[in-house]
Amino acid sequence: MDIRAVETTDLDAWVTLRQALWTDLERDTGLDECRAILVNTNEVAFIAWQDDRPVGLIEGQIYRGDDELYGHVEGWYVADEVRGRGVGKALMSALSSWFLHRHIRTVFSDTNPSYPLSPAAHEAAGFEEVDRIIIYRQRLNADRNR
Repeated sequence: MDIRAVETTDLDAWVTLRQALWTDLERDTGLDECRAILVNTNEVAFIAWQDDRPVGLIEGQIYRGDDELYGHVEGWYVADEVRGRGVGKALMSALSSWFLHRHIRTVFSDTNPSYPLSPAAHEAAGFEEVDRIIIYRQRLNADRNR
């Protein structure tokens, strides 16, 4: 397995992996987002390659907090057929090294119920849960709310 930072030549594979993670992502939108990441020095993406096939992806970004800069895992995906073989950990290790080389000492990530395997993967990678949020929505109807 080979983990490497994405380059322009990886755009097709990158977008395909992103669409596997975010299933409602349109290809053109994905391409635009990837191109923007490539030119932003505070963002990075790594792809895991196995036998010249893309099998995993991780994206990260640096943000400025009140007291310090921190990293955020923007997306993390491993193809079903290679899960449980260390691909996710290798991707997280590559991103962690990238953050450390930029003097980032704290990294956050988030997930939601759409990704039921994500909490265990985060914990296996050394993350600890710090908060849980439930967001509610109410659709208003002018006739009903009079």
